[in-house]
Amino acid sequence: MTPLVVAAGDPTLADFGHDTWWLIVIKVLALFLFLLLGTIIAIWAERRLLGFMQNRLGPNRAGPFGLLQTLVDGIKLALMEDIVPRGVDRVLFWIAPAISVIPAFISIAVIPFGPVVSIFGVRTPLQLADLPVAVLLVLAMSSMGVYGIVLAGWSASSPYSLLGSLRSSAQVISYEIAMGLAFVPVFLYAGSLSTTAIVAAQAHGNQFGPGLHYPSWFAVLLLPSFLIYLITMVGETNRLPFDLPEGEGELVAGYHTEYSSLKFALLQLAEYCSVITVSALATTLFLGGWAAPWPISVWSGANSGWWPLLWMLIKISLFVFGFFWLRASLPRIRYDQLMRLGWKVLIPGALVWTLMIATIRVWRRQGGSTGIYIIAGLIVAGLMLLAWAWDVTEANRAKRAAEIEEAEAPCRTTTGSGWHRRAFRRARPTPTAHGRRSPVPDFLNPIKGFGVTFRQMFRKVDTVQYPEEFKPTAPRFHGRHQLNRWPDGLEKCIGCELCAWACPADAIYVEGGDNTEEERYSPGERYGRVYQINYLRCILCGLCIDACPTRALTMTNDYEIADDNRESLIWTKEQLLAPLAPGMEAPPHPMRLGETERDYYELGAAGIAGGSPPWNGGQASDDEGQGRTGR
Repeated sequence: MTPLVVAAGDPTLADFGHDTWWLIVIKVLALFLFLLLGTIIAIWAERRLLGFMQNRLGPNRAGPFGLLQTLVDGIKLALMEDIVPRGVDRVLFWIAPAISVIPAFISIAVIPFGPVVSIFGVRTPLQLADLPVAVLLVLAMSSMGVYGIVLAGWSASSPYSLLGSLRSSAQVISYEIAMGLAFVPVFLYAGSLSTTAIVAAQAHGNQFGPGLHYPSWFAVLLLPSFLIYLITMVGETNRLPFDLPEGEGELVAGYHTEYSSLKFALLQLAEYCSVITVSALATTLFLGGWAAPWPISVWSGANSGWWPLLWMLIKISLFVFGFFWLRASLPRIRYDQLMRLGWKVLIPGALVWTLMIATIRVWRRQGGSTGIYIIAGLIVAGLMLLAWAWDVTEANRAKRAAEIEEAEAPCRTTTGSGWHRRAFRRARPTPTAHGRRSPVPDFLNPIKGFGVTFRQMFRKVDTVQYPEEFKPTAPRFHGRHQLNRWPDGLEKCIGCELCAWACPADAIYVEGGDNTEEERYSPGERYGRVYQINYLRCILCGLCIDACPTRALTMTNDYEIADDNRESLIWTKEQLLAPLAPGMEAPPHPMRLGETERDYYELGAAGIAGGSPPWNGGQASDDEGQGRTGR
């Protein structure tokens, strides 16, 4: 290997191991705060960006632009009840979240964030530590992180958690092999496994014009390795479209189904710390690390002082944005597709590419040129892309053939000829809705999805600024329930319990009581003595309204039903009763609209016992108004 040419301000392995204890403490605290604050900002940015890509605002209430929303959510998690299910392995259940988050903090220690700078008069590199095998430390820590996920699922004694942890272990093994193979060409070209040396190897391209150099970033020189790493780092962090270990459609929440409070927060912290760590590693290995990109690199002071820290953070932010963009654009893939991509595409492709790079490196040491090297890399990348496109095209062709075969199956089983065959022939599926084949190949559809979400991000958001601005609800909107009154204040509910029997969610509880001459609550013989609706169960279907024979129960336009405890979401009769309008008297009192129950119903049906109830704006009679606010 040829020795690396290092600039005066570039750190080397010899610069490490000489820091004083207080300087080491400052660096450790700085990295800890970087990951912690980076997670807080990343969660906020993800929710805001996903909101814009989905034509909504995202968090915008807690602090300016919603910047404090993640901090508020963290405080909420800390104050939540810490639930530990029965039958769990308590030791492993408690330490699994810590095992997940610690490797991410260790891996960031070998990432260089800048050159040698002065901190309180002491010259030191902007990096906590470096090793001759620093990248292998990152790989080892990423392997250790999966132990936390496996133990979290296994110790919870839940089948969903266990399946999620098993998926994660298989996924990490599959994609870590491809990730390690993608690193080998970088090691061969840089001549070292030290992150400092790898950054230095990308800093000096051969000049071919004023201020212009040949590409020196390994993302350009080793494009297949870069693409393979981009895919594997998403699989390593269990993010969409590779978030099978926590697929809520099949596993509730996967390996962290049984976790709550701070332990759940630690698992989420581990995920986002891993996202930042793999992004920082990608920047170090493929985008020149802290070195300024062209054309900023033309400025002589771009790579000195504290400026490189800014370039490093910008590059990391671009990778983190890519994670968020992926989540908004692509759906979760099937597990068999995940394994096929890892074992049949990434690992063989990385092996072939590594062998080719090793061959070219030997050939270059014997007098080869850089141009041939770049051309050969582009040819291999093109061949891999064509092979992948061919595989996807064949799969889609087989799928279309199966659809046509399924559509024609009834035609073959139908006897006779004539309109049967013609009808089924016309029913054949077409590639597009207009019967024309799409000009874009099927394997490029994900790229079209990226374009849709990116364009949507810059469109005007239609979200209403709630609660300052309300969108009017439809007159028949199903909101919370209301127990109605007759115009003299007596209750319409007769305690028949038909609403409770009609409720499919078993959310209504009714107990009837008998009226007396001294205490009368309704015109008939009985009234609803106890009436409760459990809004934790209620699905607002309105079947209870259809079952009520006296129209005592209707549904209003009020849809804000929320509280901080379960007990408050069980509404009682006093909360459900309509407010007393002018001229009404709170029961118990005698009947004033007639002498019998029948008189009330006849007057109500004729509209005589009407009035202008306050919840209807005085626009209709009592019964008509209640019907308008209900179903």
